[in-house]
Amino acid sequence: MIDGAGIAGAAPEDIARRGFSLVPEGRNVFGALTIEENLKVGTGMRADRRTIADDLDQIYQEFPMLAERRHTPAGMLSGGQQQMLVIGRALMAAPRIMAIDEPSLGLAPKIIDQVYEILLRLRALRKLTLLIVEQSSTRAMMTGGRMVLIRGGRIVLE
Repeated sequence: MIDGAGIAGAAPEDIARRGFSLVPEGRNVFGALTIEENLKVGTGMRADRRTIADDLDQIYQEFPMLAERRHTPAGMLSGGQQQMLVIGRALMAAPRIMAIDEPSLGLAPKIIDQVYEILLRLRALRKLTLLIVEQSSTRAMMTGGRMVLIRGGRIVLE
């Protein structure tokens, strides 16, 4: 549910327009597109298109490495850089709720720390609700807020 309205069975574009954005597992970037083109893909479902340029600037402030390499094909980025790019792309949809599937998957511990620092900062700055699916429950607990631990499809801790 988003704002009291059910989303089960709703078209993906309708869910996105209601303020939901997804960062899927596996850092799915469009490798042949530049960083900037990848970020702009995230604006496709936005109702308000007037602030796209400002939002792009804000993403570049949050992720300076993306700004420095904005014309580089996304396929040339490291795993951690790609993770930051897909988070930035999801933010370009101007979400209120962002689901992130396995943000630490395949990343070095130092990069995982950076990703979680960014997520915490974004949560505070944008008043963003984060729904994190993470095998490392310890890491996810550090983001604060409400936590539900599910094992084998059953809630075991709330």
